[in-house]
Amino acid sequence: MAFSRVLGVGVNPVLNLFIAKGWIPNAAALQHDNAIATLLAGLPLPRIATDEALSLRPLISTGEQGRYFAVNTGINNFGGTGIGPAFEITKNATGWTAYANNSEKSTAVGETRTYVNRISTGNHISVWEPATF
Repeated sequence: MAFSRVLGVGVNPVLNLFIAKGWIPNAAALQHDNAIATLLAGLPLPRIATDEALSLRPLISTGEQGRYFAVNTGINNFGGTGIGPAFEITKNATGWTAYANNSEKSTAVGETRTYVNRISTGNHISVWEPATF
């Protein structure tokens, strides 16, 4: 879903593109974090931050408007691949927000926090430039 948001099209067209390009064999392949690295290698999105321990606020506040693709390597870094949960960041004239694949809900009872608020300075973040296609 993060790729879908970054590319600005529905989930099914994105899956069909990735399968047609041979980047994934089927939609189930996206359940594995290492598939993200393969997809990013095929998309024309230059990386602007690589596994940096930082908050997104300073990085995105100075960046251009658009839809950024990002991964948080500070949460559930599976298999030493350096790829964690994927999310999309939308920055426009009024501010920015992040959208995660799993509805950005906190697990705490009675508490709802957005994914943006759960990203902290201690998390390692990799971010790619906004999609321009």
